[in-house]
Amino acid sequence: MAAIPLIRHHDPAGAFAWRGGQPVSVARFLGDVARLAECLPDKRHILNLCADRYRFAVGFAAANPTVFAVGGTIQTNELLGFAVGNNDPLGLIPGIDQALAAMRADGKYDEILNKWF
Repeated sequence: MAAIPLIRHHDPAGAFAWRGGQPVSVARFLGDVARLAECLPDKRHILNLCADRYRFAVGFAAANPTVFAVGGTIQTNELLGFAVGNNDPLGLIPGIDQALAAMRADGKYDEILNKWF
């Protein structure tokens, strides 16, 4: 199976995530992934029940080391992101964009942003 870019950074010091108001670097994320991957059993399936989004991402990447790879950087100035298949094979991006535009128009986007970010 071909590797799918999970993160796109050229700079290991670049922020992968934010936790407690502090950036978590790409290098730290990859280190956390490598340490967890060493502890996981050699099984085909894993159940990731992490409520913390960063820890979920670490578990997800550690459990799928041959599926995901590090790519480059995408600067969006957004606090969130959506992952879709390369070239959007399911045509999800127009629906996501439409839903986000509606949420911005009715104020729901700012309500969620202020509550969770």
